[in-house]
Amino acid sequence: MSSHYTVKTARERLARNLKDWRVKRGMSQDVLAEHSGLSRVFLSRLEGALETVSLDNIEKLADVLKIDILDLLHH
Repeated sequence: MSSHYTVKTARERLARNLKDWRVKRGMSQDVLAEHSGLSRVFLSRLEGALETVSLDNIEKLADVLKIDILDLLHH
């Protein structure tokens, strides 16, 4: 492994991927919150890698974003 490669935690990966997919889908946090049943504050904290989330809620987010759950955990 090269020294310039930084391993991100699963929480950081999820945070980055969630925001990237949400933006790609043209959704605000409010819209994603409404459709997923999760609070906007929770989503904000999740995108900031400040919150943990259950597998069930990751699945809800993936469903709303119309992506495979693995896309939220991918490097």
